[in-house]
Amino acid sequence: MAIKYHKVSVSIDNQVATTMVDQVFINQSHWEIEGTYIFPLPPDVAVTNFIMYVGDEPLKPEFLDSEQARRIYERVFPIPPWGEKRIQLEYSEVLPYDAGLCKYEYPLNTEKFSSMPLEEVEVVVDLRSHVPIMSIWSPSHENSIVVDRQSDYSAKITYADENITPDIDFTMYYTVSAEDFGLNLMTYREPPEDGFYVLMAAPKYGVAPEEVVSKNVIFVFDTSGSMSSDNKIGQAREALEFCVRKLNEQDQFNIIDFSTGVRKFKLEPVQADTVQIQSALRYIDELDATGGTNINDALIEALRQVSLAANPLSMIIFLTDGQPTFGVTAEQEIIRNVKSANEMGARLFVFGVEYDVNTHLLDELAADNGGVSAYVRPEEDMEITVSSFFAKVSNPVLSDVRLDFGSINAIDRYPTQLPDLFAGSQLKEFGRYRDFGDTVITLSGLAAGTVREFTYPVHFPAGNLKNDFIPRIWAARKIGYLIEEVRRSGETPELVEEIKDLAIKYGVLNNEYISMLILEDEPPPPGVFGEQFVPSLGKEAVDISTGLRNWKEADVAPSGAGVENAKFAGGRTFVKKDEVWTDAEYKDGQPTINIQYASDGHFNLLARDPELGKYLALGNNVVFYHNGEFYRVQDKPVETMKWDLDGNGIVDIFDLVIVAVGFGKSDGPADVNGDGKVDVLDLMLVAEHFGQKKGD
Repeated sequence: MAIKYHKVSVSIDNQVATTMVDQVFINQSHWEIEGTYIFPLPPDVAVTNFIMYVGDEPLKPEFLDSEQARRIYERVFPIPPWGEKRIQLEYSEVLPYDAGLCKYEYPLNTEKFSSMPLEEVEVVVDLRSHVPIMSIWSPSHENSIVVDRQSDYSAKITYADENITPDIDFTMYYTVSAEDFGLNLMTYREPPEDGFYVLMAAPKYGVAPEEVVSKNVIFVFDTSGSMSSDNKIGQAREALEFCVRKLNEQDQFNIIDFSTGVRKFKLEPVQADTVQIQSALRYIDELDATGGTNINDALIEALRQVSLAANPLSMIIFLTDGQPTFGVTAEQEIIRNVKSANEMGARLFVFGVEYDVNTHLLDELAADNGGVSAYVRPEEDMEITVSSFFAKVSNPVLSDVRLDFGSINAIDRYPTQLPDLFAGSQLKEFGRYRDFGDTVITLSGLAAGTVREFTYPVHFPAGNLKNDFIPRIWAARKIGYLIEEVRRSGETPELVEEIKDLAIKYGVLNNEYISMLILEDEPPPPGVFGEQFVPSLGKEAVDISTGLRNWKEADVAPSGAGVENAKFAGGRTFVKKDEVWTDAEYKDGQPTINIQYASDGHFNLLARDPELGKYLALGNNVVFYHNGEFYRVQDKPVETMKWDLDGNGIVDIFDLVIVAVGFGKSDGPADVNGDGKVDVLDLMLVAEHFGQKKGD
């Protein structure tokens, strides 16, 4: 049975969620079939509607006598060959709420059983709240959702995809607060290990003009000869015009265009009033592309302009499509010069256009000066990329952001440098914590040149096994920062080993650069891992830079789908070796408790601990770790202990049950001592070895 499409419409109104499901099933066989509709409803929900379609006619549920039911059944079932069946379901629930944090989940994971990819998958959430909505986050689909913030009290969240087989449930969190800034904490801790946390902070969506931090913006745009190709200079003009029009009246700005030389719109930054904006637009219209690329002098001049500006927050928007070819051209010298000149702490946001850019240079310039780098690929529109970014940063509300955790020792925190907060933005910090108990978190920063502090009482638990996605996202971020260190300073055995250990422990498998560390029995020769990050020019270099930024800013738990012969199941990483799914921490030659697949012992092991189903579902041949022992499930017969009657590798209650069931019979597996009858002596033998494992 295949599923044609799966569409979900969700209305959340002050914590009450109404979910409407629309699915079409297809019989892809050449014969008629019957289907049983099973839907994994969340607990404590009320089903408000269920409709099955016969052709285009909806058939609602009702109580019928047997004759009526038989006639309807003959119309509805069986499903004819290549026929379709449409079903709609509606249910309501009250979402869990904890200190301003709400969670919505929808079971998309079941669609992995479809015999073919779904043509359409869609989840649309209409969110409304009488308390202002602060953060919206989907740890399952953050990279695939579109959030349309309509006001402080409403938002529309859309996830849509085509020709896909969903394998993970849709999860969404949102936070509400009546304060100017909302802050929420989620934790995970498995004692005695240090805990993990994610802290979410966001300003209210609707910000009054007087609440926006006045800023200085210096636009530094490349007008060298290479910008003339493919109308790049035309797109650059349009992007720059958008940014200038987006400035607030209290902002100051200037424009620096550079090629072999450096030119500027005004001698020093000017107020973004109507007169200066119109003058700047005329200046932009006359920009032309010619000459070389003098990156060093352009950025030094931009920082000099920052020192002349009056506002407390400064940002430089830097766009280039080439490498330094004039003036200072040495990569590290430019990086040192810019960092040394940036005494005012200006944020440097970098855009590299197409593939003929030095990604090492641009990435380090951004990272060393409180900004980020992004790249516009040949098939992408420069105007859209730059304009979209500037629209997000045009209304800062808190700069120089800091977090203090009071009595809790928070460590290994990512990002390592907190960004400024803008209207409509949100901050997520992942980290680990020692100690536990109540504390007060203080969020502080500069607003309109004044230090502001916001305090939030929170609790860090000694143990909490909910939110198990948090450690995996934390690990993905940390691996991104470690790989960045390898890229900047070169690999060391310690760095490579730490990356490998994190990837295996937390199942960070969708990072193509670390597959060699997971899949190979022996570590790669020295230098081989780091060689992957050497390229600084071309498409490969842009891919590396973009991938690194994605890992450092990870918001989604790694899916485990990126490496062909590795999987993450039940909190552990497995690697396929000789057709056996093997726990990545298992070393060849270590002793194992062997169990034959589909034997009584196999089923009894699962009955004793149903959680093992996560491992056993991997296949017929699996090596997994459980309660201090490695177990091996295999197709071929297993030599067992004489009193391990069910062959599950341990003498336990199931073996006593087998003797009890066979008691008094003349033969069978329960006749442990082989005297021709099952009696108390057999029971005593099993009891004597109770708890013994193979190899003891």
